[in-house]
This record gives sequence, C-alpha cells and structure tokens, in this order.
Amino acid sequence: VKQRKACRRNVNRRFAARQDKPDPPVPAADPVAVIDVRDDYFSPDLVNVKSGDAIEWVWYKINHDPHNVTLSTGPEGVDRLDFQTSNSPAEGYSFNRTFEVPGTYNFGCSLHKNMKITVVVSP
Repeated sequence: VKQRKACRRNVNRRFAARQDKPDPPVPAADPVAVIDVRDDYFSPDLVNVKSGDAIEWVWYKINHDPHNVTLSTGPEGVDRLDFQTSNSPAEGYSFNRTFEVPGTYNFGCSLHKNMKITVVVSP
C-alpha cells in the first residue's frame, strides 16, 4: 500500500500540469480504434484492425493508478520500443500508434500484470 501511494504521488507530481486539462477528445471511429485505459484493465481487451489503421489508448480522469502500454509480443520485425509509452501517467494522457505489419500484438501494463490487450492486424 505504501509503495502504491508513493507511486501515485510521484506520477501526480510529474503530471500536475496535465491534471487541470479536460479529458482528451475521442478521435473519429474510422479508422482509429479507441482503447480506454482504466484501473486496472484495458477496454476492450481484443481489437481487430487492418494494416495501416491506428489505435489510440486514452487515460481518462476516472483513474487513480498510473498505467502504461508495453508490447509483450508482436510480429517479426516490429520494434517493441515503437509500441510502448515512455511514461506511466494516471490520467489525462493519450497514446496513438499505427499498425503497418499484420499479425498479433499482445500488450500489457508493466505495472499491473493482469492488464492485457490483444490487437490482431489483418492485411
């Protein structure tokens, strides 16, 4: 519990300027899919897109805990570092990536082992 509170305080300090901003706008449904990053799950947890489509993960103000997006496994040739957030905010953040390589992408939150999402990209 102490570590969780300390982590939350550190994240809130780092992102204090962002906390006064409204929730980010939801992008158009086509061709972008929107993933809600919540305490402690992604919604939906399975997404099917076509090559060239983008997905946006959105951290809404309802969250209390920091979360990130980390690519666990993906198609051959995909750089895992291109598909992970550089930080772990709790709220007021969005992360957008375009999927060019067909295959199955498995993501998680490195801070919460049960937070998982699968993205299936078809040609």
